[in-house]
Amino acid sequence: MGWADALMCAAGQSRCSKAASVEMGDLSEEQALQYLEKRGVAAKAAAQVVDVTGGRLLQLMSAVEVLEQGGTPEGGQTAETSTGLSTF
Repeated sequence: MGWADALMCAAGQSRCSKAASVEMGDLSEEQALQYLEKRGVAAKAAAQVVDVTGGRLLQLMSAVEVLEQGGTPEGGQTAETSTGLSTF
């Protein structure tokens, strides 16, 4: 299982039901941006999220949840979309 598969498993989007436990360190900036892109976060918002969270996976996952609920990387709400993912 590669790091991208492990991230998707951690995000609850697993295709595998028998995944082994995986201990992961922080992601690189490139890996964090790729993860956010795969989760549907626009490039500008992803860059802002990575600036704040670095490559800490739990914080990246939490940021995606906030964006999915209509939040912005700055902590506000967006009126353009209910997901908050494609407006940045």
